[in-house]
Amino acid sequence: MAAGAAVSALAGFGHLEMILVGGLFGVLPDFDVMLTPLWPRAHRSAGSHSLLAAVCMAATWYVVALMVLSKFGLFEGQDFVVASSVTAFAASFLHAAEDSLTKQGCRLLFPLSMRRLRGPVRYDDPVTNAALSLLALAAILCCSWPYLSPL
Repeated sequence: MAAGAAVSALAGFGHLEMILVGGLFGVLPDFDVMLTPLWPRAHRSAGSHSLLAAVCMAATWYVVALMVLSKFGLFEGQDFVVASSVTAFAASFLHAAEDSLTKQGCRLLFPLSMRRLRGPVRYDDPVTNAALSLLALAAILCCSWPYLSPL
C-alpha cells in the first residue's frame, strides 16, 4: 500500500486506486503459500519472491489493465496503466526485499544471482513486525497527506 501511495504522489492521480493495486501486489507474492502442501519448498521461491517475479507480475498487470480493464472504461488512459504497473512492480519487489531480511531469506535478485539473501530477523519476531508495520504506515500517511481532507 505504501508503494501505491508513493507512486500516486509522484504521478499525481489515482491515489485510492494505486493504494489498492499496491495492496494487492504487496500480498500477491505469498500466493505460493497455497502450494506448500504439494511442494514444501514453494514458499519464498524465486518464482514468487524475486526481481524476475516482480517484473512478471507488473508485466502481466500491464497487459491485463491495458487490454481488458480499459475496454470496460475502468481506467483513464495509458498514464494510469503505466503508473499502476510501476506500483505493481514496486509492491511485489518490496515484499520480496522485506522477506530477504528474514533468516529464511529469498533469492531476491534472481535471475541475476542465484544467491539466497538472508537477514537476521526471525519471521515471528513481534518487535520487528511492529517496526516494519509502523514504517509502512508512516510512508502511507506521508504520501497520503495531500489527499486527506480535514474532518
